[in-house]
Amino acid sequence: EQYTRMVQYAKRVAASHNLSLSISVPVFYDDILPELYPLVDKLYVMAYNISTVPKLKKRLTKELQLTGGNSKGKKLVIALRPDDFVSQTQMEDFISQLNQQYGKLTFAVHDFETLIGLN
Repeated sequence: EQYTRMVQYAKRVAASHNLSLSISVPVFYDDILPELYPLVDKLYVMAYNISTVPKLKKRLTKELQLTGGNSKGKKLVIALRPDDFVSQTQMEDFISQLNQQYGKLTFAVHDFETLIGLN
């Protein structure tokens, strides 16, 4: 409830200055996502410690339902942490599998330096 109030306030401030509002939330914020989703322009879900498609699908069920598979304005951004993958190829395959199942999703990388260090 407190987090939602904070985002509501941030939305008012952003709107008064003609700014967009993006927030990052952990995957376990499922209960308040329906309240947060309409308030923001981008919702980054930090999908850390997840490197298999079935596990991510299970953890992001509510997010994908809210977004209609990400078709509503590309609000949902899935943030991945390169440390969760053994190689760039594994991470790229992971992203490809998700895109095949849900259409084109949007992804963010938590730490670019770690990403370029993956072999």
